[in-house]
Amino acid sequence: MSKIVIIGAGKTGRGFLARLLQEANEEVILIDKNQELVDQLNDAKSFNINFFGNVREAYTVNNYTACTWENANLEDANLIIVSVGGQNLPDVGASLAPLLEDGKHYYIITAENSSTVLNDVTIAFIFSFEKSPLFSKWISLKCNISIFIYSVPFSTNIFTK
Repeated sequence: MSKIVIIGAGKTGRGFLARLLQEANEEVILIDKNQELVDQLNDAKSFNINFFGNVREAYTVNNYTACTWENANLEDANLIIVSVGGQNLPDVGASLAPLLEDGKHYYIITAENSSTVLNDVTIAFIFSFEKSPLFSKWISLKCNISIFIYSVPFSTNIFTK
């Protein structure tokens, strides 16, 4: 069974994306660098999403597994969504490189709230690999990566009626 990987189990990754993917009957793997958070998520086996202003009943997410980079496996992933905050993108690039398999096509969507996300992603996914001791593996991979940018500029009010 294919799974969707969300890198970053914070407010956007866990609180927004995981809920939407569960509503679409998708199984999710949450990857986060915080071992304590990963342990809490796996021990609880579910978490609740509460909606601002109680406009909707609380929603329980339970279709996930959580791991850190050390235990991450992208073998069954058909989509990777990155939601870590721009300052963490270089770390994601360096951690993601050794997990990519030869001959596989990867679809990566970034879900960052920034007006410079294209520049941030380019720097993270190109220059961070070059600084990594894994750069030679990255260059020799025969995989394709498609990166899609999803950005909500800070000035956009998505809650306007």
